[in-house]
Amino acid sequence: MPLSVPLVLRPGYPDRYFTVHVHRVRWSVPNVSPVLTPDHLAQLEDNARRGLRMVSECVAAELTDADIEVTEHPTGGADAVARVLCDSDVCAAVAEQYRRDADEDVEAEAARAWAATQLQGQTMELLRPLGKVEQDHAPAVAATRQVLAALGLPEICLVVLIGASGSGKSTLAGLFPAGSVLNADRLREALTGDPLDQSVSTTAWDLLHRRLDRMLSEHRSAVVDGVNSEAWARKKLIAAGHLHGMPVVALVVDATLEQALARNAARPAALRVRDQVVTAQHAELTRDLSGLLAEGFTAVHHSRDLPVMDVLLRACAEQEKTNPALHVERAFGRDLARLFTRRDGESNNGLGNGTFAIGGQELTIRWVEQDDPDQIVHQMKIACPDCGGPAWVGVYCATDLMDARAGSYPVQSTCLCP
Repeated sequence: MPLSVPLVLRPGYPDRYFTVHVHRVRWSVPNVSPVLTPDHLAQLEDNARRGLRMVSECVAAELTDADIEVTEHPTGGADAVARVLCDSDVCAAVAEQYRRDADEDVEAEAARAWAATQLQGQTMELLRPLGKVEQDHAPAVAATRQVLAALGLPEICLVVLIGASGSGKSTLAGLFPAGSVLNADRLREALTGDPLDQSVSTTAWDLLHRRLDRMLSEHRSAVVDGVNSEAWARKKLIAAGHLHGMPVVALVVDATLEQALARNAARPAALRVRDQVVTAQHAELTRDLSGLLAEGFTAVHHSRDLPVMDVLLRACAEQEKTNPALHVERAFGRDLARLFTRRDGESNNGLGNGTFAIGGQELTIRWVEQDDPDQIVHQMKIACPDCGGPAWVGVYCATDLMDARAGSYPVQSTCLCP
């Protein structure tokens, strides 16, 4: 029985989606000898593994070595299930549309529990089938409404960002919860690893419209982050909003051609658009701006007329207050911050502490609580080089963590031994 199970990492910001591709093979006693031999079990495992590669269109399922679980039944026969964990947003979006039956729900729960063992220290939740609003959408919906209201836009609407590459669209989109933002570049990257790969643009936009239709059908606001310089592309987005009775707002991200070219040039090479393309986009948008209302938009706003800077500063200031791992991200980087869990309730003597966890391995750090994240100094727990007991050593960056783990301490350690 093949099945793809969509999951979401909780808590997480932005939402991180995973899919467990599953293929189960079942042999009953009449199919084999009354006693299952090692050869039978090996063949059963091989059938499950080959079946997973044949039925799934996911590259991870085809190339990754599957985890195989074999269960022998007391009454005879056996099951073998092959599972692969995939982190493609595209696979999760496709799997989310499938409505499982009762037996498949049992298989999905087993897949969720298995995924949690692969991402130790993380919590995985099943995504509900298309059309059922998850209860945990409520905070994101409320946050989206708050940003829209602060910008003076309808609290429930479809926002179409319009601007040349390098104009600042994605920065503006970052004001909204990630679950409210749709971006074709991210979908292209999920498909091929290259956000600028135009060969999969049709597929990426099909997926984007599918997700957009789901969000609008659930009466949730959505922000489409893209150049949207072509009238036919805007027409499809406008039609989607009108279909669901949703106001469709054009938000033009204002930037001069010189600003857009300079910002584009500052991007990493893999994300940089050719100057000729940026120039053409800017010219096309400048030509079409006066006709946006006639295309069917409910309203057209320019970023220069909205309090975008105030909203951005307020959001950054709020994040500094509420993000318990902000000081960790600043010191050790975003990738490590994603693996960090604060151990609330375990602090003592005014010290906070937490762990980085991956693959069953952990690093523990502690710090003195400060109002200013930039003033926090971290220490990593190590084995005392003298007595082997617990000790703490100062760490200021990811390189310090690496060196301390290898036994090369950047500063003198503090031993806790009596």
